[in-house]
Amino acid sequence: MPIPRNRGRQAWRHSLPILCREKDTVYVWRHSAGYVIPEPMNVTKRDSTLPLTPQLLQILVALSAGRSTGYDVMRRVKEDTHGEMTLRQSTVYPALTRLRKLYCVNEDGNENFRMYELTEVGAQVLEWELERVEAVAKLGRGRLSDRQLRARSADF
Repeated sequence: MPIPRNRGRQAWRHSLPILCREKDTVYVWRHSAGYVIPEPMNVTKRDSTLPLTPQLLQILVALSAGRSTGYDVMRRVKEDTHGEMTLRQSTVYPALTRLRKLYCVNEDGNENFRMYELTEVGAQVLEWELERVEAVAKLGRGRLSDRQLRARSADF
């Protein structure tokens, strides 16, 4: 498990956790007064976070465009899916809370106005999920083409 180097004053100034990546794991380290505490707060693993629900995937894709409010996320998901997926407040805000607990999303602001942004962990989880979805799509296309070939050869 990698241990991040001490970032000194930079870590002290920022409240964000320190992140370290390995192949299939993202370690989140906490820090105090500029010193890295060598025990991970949370470990985000590929197997424990995937597969994402379609709603979580669309929210991460929407947040990959930049900082947004919850309303902007709902609007962007509707635009991205050409109206096929419409998220309501009762779906978006619990999903954003779940993503925040997984360190995929940062939340800034006060009670009335909150901004959400994708973190490095969130970008890695999104990348893992997109790889998984692409593999499933490739497998499905291959099987469909095999089926069509068999159907054509049966016709002759």
